[in-house]
Amino acid sequence: MSEPYVGQIMFGAFGFAPQGYALCDGATLSVHQNQALFALIGFTYGGNRVDKFNLPDLRGRVVMGAGQSPVSGISYQVSQYGGAESVTLAVGNMPSHTHFVGVSNAVGTAPAASNFPAQTGPNSSTSVATTMYGPAGTASQLVKMADQTISQTGGSGAHSNMQPFQVANAIIALTGVFPARP
Repeated sequence: MSEPYVGQIMFGAFGFAPQGYALCDGATLSVHQNQALFALIGFTYGGNRVDKFNLPDLRGRVVMGAGQSPVSGISYQVSQYGGAESVTLAVGNMPSHTHFVGVSNAVGTAPAASNFPAQTGPNSSTSVATTMYGPAGTASQLVKMADQTISQTGGSGAHSNMQPFQVANAIIALTGVFPARP
């Protein structure tokens, strides 16, 4: 493999950082021992602003190109973090919508029922039927319904906000060719 640029980030399918590289895990490095890398990234990813600086921390993160998004117009800067692994939606996050209640105040046209499923009858010749519910009204009678709302649903729990992924180690070159600025 040709020599990498100092500060170049790559992904490896192995579980370690090879010689001349470090994991992109936010580790703190000495400015004195890593002058070339510090000259490129400085305190961009943190540090004590004196003699220690931090590497990028890509654990559990997806890399995104810096600059202005052509979709949203939002500008993203190098070292900026964003996003969330899980999200709980609030009422304000939901699109405006309505729930339909299928009720009509029109006069019904179906004939009044004459037999109720809850009505019992004897098995003998004596008629001692007991009506468990009142008899049906006439078809022209309107039934006043109470004003109701549809009850709330959902558990207000967070849901995963993560795209499909596969994990590899992000590594950064500590040594190599110092990139020339254009």
